[in-house]
Amino acid sequence: MIFERRAYTIRPGKVDAFWQAQMDWNTPDKFSPILAQTIGYFRTLAGPASQIVHLYRFDDLDHWQSIYARYYAAQNPDYFAYVRPLMLRQENAFLAEPPLARLHAGWTGQGVPRLPAILAPKGKDDPYCLVETTTSFFPGGLPAYWKAYEAHRGGRDPIAANLMVELVSLIGRLHRVFRYEAFATPAEAHAALAARRADPVWQAFVAAQSDWVAAEETILLEPTPLPSRRFLTTQA
Repeated sequence: MIFERRAYTIRPGKVDAFWQAQMDWNTPDKFSPILAQTIGYFRTLAGPASQIVHLYRFDDLDHWQSIYARYYAAQNPDYFAYVRPLMLRQENAFLAEPPLARLHAGWTGQGVPRLPAILAPKGKDDPYCLVETTTSFFPGGLPAYWKAYEAHRGGRDPIAANLMVELVSLIGRLHRVFRYEAFATPAEAHAALAARRADPVWQAFVAAQSDWVAAEETILLEPTPLPSRRFLTTQA
């Protein structure tokens, strides 16, 4: 199983036009194969301005390629001619499950990816805040990260209940870990992350692998305003 993260940096003032284009052009008759693989669409609350992030799940790269081949064959080329000028940059990354099963079980099992149970009850139309933390390592640093996790973090993470998944880069920039955590509100996310940074257990975890860390960045996301692109929920 693999995951795709797509990020679109939209020109200032053009975000609403991008969302409208999704409704006008990516209709179910053309877009349903991709919708079936969608985890969610999000927009930034804090981080790169006017950025939209899509998360998808596929069986493998062949599955990804076949799904997009069907979409490109069905979609009117005029759609791409319209939306491309709305964007400053497009990028994607393929992510894979890490070696520690408990960090990805919620998104790689037989069921669909869900929000953490701590947010229950949450439906698709309810607001929440998604925290995406990307840690980039020097080559060889990932084993140090997993070792530090086992030694210092494990189930003792002060906000472990908010964790949805951790994934590792497969194609694109290598030696990166993507961590996704969900909170009811941005204020709750800020407070929880600040408390964790002050926690001795977390500090020991950070210290154990910090010499291998090349960079770290965090962005706050909220669900798209489009109901048809909101999939994450705590409900069965």
